[in-house]
Amino acid sequence: MTNTVQTMFDAIVAGCHDSGLDDLMSAIKDRKLVLERARVAAALTGPAPKRRVRFNYHTRPAYMRGMEATIVSIKGKRATVVLDFAQGRFNAGREIKAPLAILDVI
Repeated sequence: MTNTVQTMFDAIVAGCHDSGLDDLMSAIKDRKLVLERARVAAALTGPAPKRRVRFNYHTRPAYMRGMEATIVSIKGKRATVVLDFAQGRFNAGREIKAPLAILDVI
């Protein structure tokens, strides 16, 4: 950890930035989401067909979290996947489109 980061942590702990804590937490959350999307995009580079994925904790509806699927294709920031098992309104074998940010490579 750099001295600058340690100084910032010390100032936060000391209460120097209490009025901006909500903004700071929002900025950290946004940054973590950007990093997660970049990690997923990097993991999904290369040949897309047959790659196995799992829906992560960003997935809505929540009942799809943890479901596994196989990628059929990737177009831009979205993947077309085929689900392994039926869940809710989604039938097994049905192709659905999903943002890359909600898919983790298995």
